Amino acid sequence: MEYVQHRTSIPIPAIIEVHFAAEQDQGKEQSWMLLERLPGEELGVAWPKMNEDARRETIEQLKSHFEQLHQLRPEEPRWIGSYSGGPAYDHRLDSRFTRGPFPTVSAFHDHLVAPLKEYPRPE
Repeated sequence: MEYVQHRTSIPIPAIIEVHFAAEQDQGKEQSWMLLERLPGEELGVAWPKMNEDARRETIEQLKSHFEQLHQLRPEEPRWIGSYSGGPAYDHRLDSRFTRGPFPTVSAFHDHLVAPLKEYPRPE
C-alpha cells in the first residue's frame, strides 16, 4: 500500500494497525490490517444516485487509477507471495491452502494454469 501511495495519485487509506497470525495459529487466527476510512460513499451505493456527468467523471478517475497501477514495476527481487514474504492465499484457487511464494510472474502463471493441463482436451 505504501508502494502504491508513494508512486501514484491513487487515494490510499493509512494503515492504523497490522496483526500477523503466528505460524501455529494458521487456521485458527488470520492476519489482518485495520485501515483508516476514506471519505465518501461506496461506489455500489453512490452509483444509482449519480447523474451521467458524475458517472463519466468516476469512470475517468478509475481509468486513471488502473493506468497508474499498470505502469508500476516492482523493484528487485521480484516474487509473488504474501506481504511477509511467504506463501499466500489466492481467492482464485482453493483458499484452504496457501500457495507460493513464486520467484517470478511466469512461475505464478504456470501454477495457475497447471490444473488445465490435466484435462484431455487442451482447448
